[in-house]
Amino acid sequence: MSSIWSPSFQATAFATLILAAVIYGACVQQVSRYAFVFRNDNLTLKTWVYLLLALTTTGFVLDSINTWGYLTGSTVSSEQLVAVEGALSGITIFVVQIFFIVRIWNVRREVRPDSMFTIPQVAILVAMALTSVTCVMTTTGYLTNPSHFPKNGLTITANLLKVKIATDAVLDALVTVSLSALLQAHRSEFSHLRKDSPLEHLLVFFATRGIIMAVFQLLFLILVFATNYITVGTANTTIMPKVYAISMLLTLNNRKARHGQSTSASTGSRPPRTHASDPLDLVLLSLQGNVQRTHTDIEHGIPDSGRASPVVFASSKGPPEEVTMHPEPDDYDNALGDLRRTRSTKSSYPPS
Repeated sequence: MSSIWSPSFQATAFATLILAAVIYGACVQQVSRYAFVFRNDNLTLKTWVYLLLALTTTGFVLDSINTWGYLTGSTVSSEQLVAVEGALSGITIFVVQIFFIVRIWNVRREVRPDSMFTIPQVAILVAMALTSVTCVMTTTGYLTNPSHFPKNGLTITANLLKVKIATDAVLDALVTVSLSALLQAHRSEFSHLRKDSPLEHLLVFFATRGIIMAVFQLLFLILVFATNYITVGTANTTIMPKVYAISMLLTLNNRKARHGQSTSASTGSRPPRTHASDPLDLVLLSLQGNVQRTHTDIEHGIPDSGRASPVVFASSKGPPEEVTMHPEPDDYDNALGDLRRTRSTKSSYPPS
């Protein structure tokens, strides 16, 4: 156990805890913003966000307890507690990975519904995510049952850590390439998306996220071969779940604010109308499980079904189409109320 309590290990554990605390604080701030601005999201997204917050919070508490044990040499940090911390880390990363895989599935079904590569691509990504979390759970099983720990258990856990980090790095790269390629391809299909638009910011965002995640994972992969794998594993378990969590929360909070909907509920004003020249937000589209297209009443700027829609885009194959989203409830009621009052009193207005 002397290697675990070495000064270099203690310094690494303390430094990574400080960095994890900073990222965790950013996660809490992003969840607070999400709860205030996007309170009308569907139950699935809310459950996903709050589950992620619960996992991240519990993991950070265990990080603090274990680090205190590393620094003081007390018995508060046990193999079982370390194993639970690692399991929570793996589950947190798995939740975020599945979140982005579902985004790819939703967007591909909408943008490329006839593609034969959608199911194989998503299946490969899911298999990689399952491989990563399986490595974590296998290591957890070894640590929580010392009596079943094999003689070469340290070698096995080291190899599992290498496989997990390598799998996560490849998965992050594939997710980033897939989302960026979908956005780029969709922009080329519509002339109004070819110029500089918020879609460019999405491309930059996904590319930046992928670069950051890949750098983190490759760094840990190099270190796990070059140094004590226990030290690297501890740093990876402490930092990476928070990095994954903040990447998912930033994606969620990077949606409607560009369309001016984040403050419409507080002001009580009607949501701004959009036109066929407005860019289509595929991140927002990917968050809708079942999007529905209907023809739009051009004169009044609403669909024929009477539902308010914040996104309308032009199609070269027919009249303008719209993708139904979920506006804020106050905006929805105010918009429909204004529409009914306008139609009912239009004929009673005196001539100007």
